[in-house]
Amino acid sequence: APRRYGGAAPGDRTMLDSLWAAAQALGALRSPGADLLQVLAAAVQSAEAAAEATRHMEAGAGRASYISSARLLQPDPGAVAAAGVLRALLEGLRG
Repeated sequence: APRRYGGAAPGDRTMLDSLWAAAQALGALRSPGADLLQVLAAAVQSAEAAAEATRHMEAGAGRASYISSARLLQPDPGAVAAAGVLRALLEGLRG
């Protein structure tokens, strides 16, 4: 359970939003004949969409939870960074 380690959960406006979305998409790898790059590409898209969605969330955990929501105008930096790492991994595998 993600909350066990950092106290955050999906929807709390943290990097976990991106990582959770990617993990859900990566579950497709359990299907017989799943194509790694296609599944990873879907996971990256899910992570990027989840990162963008943090723009409109109230911060429930992490450093942003100490800042007025009126000042949180950008997507969560951790969520964006997590999606960026996944994008770099995908691009590296595509070579």
